[in-house]
Amino acid sequence: MKRNRRPKSLVFPPDSTPFGRTYAEWSAKWWQRVFLIPVDENPVLDPTGEECEKGEAGPVFFLFGTFGGSANRTCEVKKDKAIFFPIINGECDTTPPPVPENLLISCAVNLNDGVDTSSLVATLDGNPVADDLALFRATSSVFRFRLPKNNIFQAFGVEVPPGQYHAASDGYWVMLRPLPEGEHVLHFRGENSATGFVTDVTYHLIVD
Repeated sequence: MKRNRRPKSLVFPPDSTPFGRTYAEWSAKWWQRVFLIPVDENPVLDPTGEECEKGEAGPVFFLFGTFGGSANRTCEVKKDKAIFFPIINGECDTTPPPVPENLLISCAVNLNDGVDTSSLVATLDGNPVADDLALFRATSSVFRFRLPKNNIFQAFGVEVPPGQYHAASDGYWVMLRPLPEGEHVLHFRGENSATGFVTDVTYHLIVD
């Protein structure tokens, strides 16, 4: 008699180490990628998904939120790639005007203490990806990142010289296991009631 097996969860648990890294460590890798991509190619600022694959490498495909507001993007993803994305997140860094390095972690945590966890949404094809998204908060250690000449801070009207800096990240993140071939719709949303910040993103994923 064949025994029914419980289907594998859609997501890697928040206390797991997918591909040898914790969620917090993957969040640092995510920010390092964001900072390294020039402002005119940066996927956080991309409204359509045209820049989805910018800088992609390794077993995990990064998706991106916004710096406030909504985006509707279309991306192609290889079927063997896990998918990592922030529902809502933030960071503190040593770019001018700098946060002292010893305060980076507490600064990043304070940024997200105003997040209303009841506002957190992450669905795939209309179904919640997890029962309790509040469990998916992750805070990184201090990490180093590099900025190019035409870096993302220009989007805020700030000129930051290229070079090496330090940062720490905090937020709510999800790592999806590789998806079946075909088309999928991923939607995620988060709100920080203390700051009024809202991000709302829909991805139309073509997995092949």
